Amino acid sequence: NIKDVQEQYDIEVILISNAVLFFFAGFDTTSTGIALCCHFLSHQPEAQDQLFEEISAVIDADREPTFDDLQNLKYMDLFIAECFRCFNFIPAYERLCTKDYRVPGTDIIIPKGRLVRIRSREWTKSARNFKNPLAFDPANFAPENRPNKFATMIFGQGPRNCVGMRYALLTLKVALVHLLRKHRVVRCSRSVDQPEMDMSNVNQIKGGIFVKLEKRF
Repeated sequence: NIKDVQEQYDIEVILISNAVLFFFAGFDTTSTGIALCCHFLSHQPEAQDQLFEEISAVIDADREPTFDDLQNLKYMDLFIAECFRCFNFIPAYERLCTKDYRVPGTDIIIPKGRLVRIRSREWTKSARNFKNPLAFDPANFAPENRPNKFATMIFGQGPRNCVGMRYALLTLKVALVHLLRKHRVVRCSRSVDQPEMDMSNVNQIKGGIFVKLEKRF
């Protein structure tokens, strides 16, 4: 409990370390997320056009986006989620069972102390979880298509999800607004069709992402 924590550790150190973790978690996810979004922007020109149209409709060209503006970029939310679904950084999740747990509707009991690994990539490509799972389609996350939010967990789910999630998503949306307002993202000679995850470096794309920017005006 909190009293035991306060007796064992300096509470100020705990607060500072969590604040630092918050920013690092947000920055790391944002930088990788921007690269990933640029890859899909260059490969999905129709989605890029729709994003530009939404930005132009929601935010006046001569002002900075506000928090409310970013919240109203609904198609951008779908696009970002689809980018993370189509390139899943986390192939599996591991959790340590802290008490005996019976899987609902079965006689299977996961004993206390058992390390549970759940493979996630199969979920993202299943028609049980998404309407159009084998194609890049932001509509997969449209509420009317009833996506399974637990089938893609780049930020995790529940009380132990990523502490920097909201910060990362807001920063990512600000970056996309400024990028797409004046530039179009297109493929270049070093662009690849399918990026690969760097197995030696968590949350990194092997070889990086290469695209070209063209001025809109």
